[in-house]
Amino acid sequence: MANRNDFIVLRKKSIQYFNLLEKEVSFSRKVVDEEQKARIGFYFLILESLSGNHNFR
Repeated sequence: MANRNDFIVLRKKSIQYFNLLEKEVSFSRKVVDEEQKARIGFYFLILESLSGNHNFR
């Protein structure tokens, strides 16, 4: 079962994925909210985990 520390680590990793993505792809509007950054990064973390594709483009 997941505990609070697991969610904290997952959030940090999701934000790191967002930062990597932000270097590769330009967004139509600026994302400044940490919650949105974590959410977008989480989507790409899951996509990378499921597909095995490590390219953001």
